[in-house]
Amino acid sequence: ADTLDPPENAQYISDYIDNRKESLARIRKRLHHLSRSDKQTWMPVLLWNQGLFFELHEWLEKEWTAETGSRKKALQACILCAIVYEHLSYDRPGPARRLAQKTLSLLEDHINVLPGWVDAQVMIKALERLDPDPPLLDLPEKLSDRSRHD
Repeated sequence: ADTLDPPENAQYISDYIDNRKESLARIRKRLHHLSRSDKQTWMPVLLWNQGLFFELHEWLEKEWTAETGSRKKALQACILCAIVYEHLSYDRPGPARRLAQKTLSLLEDHINVLPGWVDAQVMIKALERLDPDPPLLDLPEKLSDRSRHD
C-alpha cells in the first residue's frame, strides 16, 4: 500500500519538479555568457551548489564512462559524494553513512587526480562528519553566488 495518499504524492512531485526547474534556471542564467569549455568545467559546481545531486551524478557519469584507471576512480568518488548528499537530502542517514565510508576511501586514494573543482579536504571533512549541509564549492567570481539558493 502507498504510504502517501494521492494528493500528498501529487504535491510532492509538483514541488520537486518546480524546485528543479527553478534551480536549473538559476544555473542557466550564470552560464549563458560562458564558453562551451567553461560551461563544461563549472557545471558540476553549479549543480552541487544548487543541491542538484541526482543531476550532478548524471552529468558526471557521462565523463566517468569514458575514463579509465585512477581518473575513473576519482570521478566515481565525485559521483558517490553526490549520492551521499542525495541520501541525506531524503533523510536516509544509514545508507549515506555506509556510502560515505566507501567514498572517503576513494577520495583519499585518488586525491591527486580529482577534478580541479573538488576541494578534497573540505569534502573529506564533510563526509567524515556526515554533515547534513553539503559544503559549498568555490566558483570563479564571474559565476559566484552568495548562497546555494540565490
